[in-house]
Amino acid sequence: MAGTRFRRSFVVVAAGAVLLALAPAVPSQAAVAPKDDAASASASAPAPFTIVAYPDTQKYSKSYPSTYNQQAQWVVDHKAANDLNIKFVTHLGDIVESIDSSAKEWDNADAAHDILERGSVPYGVVPGNHDISRAGVGTRYDATFPPSRFAGQPWYGGYLGDSISGGTQGIASDGVFDSTDRRNKDSYQIVNVAPLRFVFINLEYDMPQYTLNWAQGVINKQLTVDPDTEFVLVTHNFINAKNARPTSPISRADGRSAQYVWQNLITKNCRSTWS
Repeated sequence: MAGTRFRRSFVVVAAGAVLLALAPAVPSQAAVAPKDDAASASASAPAPFTIVAYPDTQKYSKSYPSTYNQQAQWVVDHKAANDLNIKFVTHLGDIVESIDSSAKEWDNADAAHDILERGSVPYGVVPGNHDISRAGVGTRYDATFPPSRFAGQPWYGGYLGDSISGGTQGIASDGVFDSTDRRNKDSYQIVNVAPLRFVFINLEYDMPQYTLNWAQGVINKQLTVDPDTEFVLVTHNFINAKNARPTSPISRADGRSAQYVWQNLITKNCRSTWS
């Protein structure tokens, strides 16, 4: 095989693992592999950069908030030093332990993310099964990470529901149809690492069909902005302890399995040619 030519790559990031779908490996500090032929990509590749992933901070929020704060401060310090070229922080879900039963856990998580904000670090969050209920309800998640917390940030693309007014479905200002208002449980961020453009799509755990429909809308719209956009799907528990995609949801009656999402969202949005 002489080389790989990527027309579009799609990376899935989930708590506990990174799964690559027809995409080059992207370690935490890496220059991403070529979009076109190897020679031209080598000439235009970005400098090495870092995407920081926060998996399962629930024990920090519950019992070790100082560790959560130190983790955030480490990111801020290294971003300021520019020694790792940190571009983005993505939380992979299970921010807290106890869903809505502990205000203190959410206060601790809020304080840690305040540190990122004071340090001007772009970040995204997504709820795991310890953050919202089996019915998809997360009152404290909504209160701690509402869309208003991110409003006005140039890297914040939007959320599932940003066109909803008075319960009416519609097309949001970002050009994506919203069927329901999930607030910031499903959102996307745009990260530019010249010459690359990444869109991080965050989907709540178990990914009900409405999240997949919305994600496809985000993909379609963003490809009109830049057909070479690289997509990163962020969710919780996409693969299990056996390094396999589950064939059933974790616990939600309206959820879709990771295998279903792989077949019906990820692979159909990946195109590659080999030479």
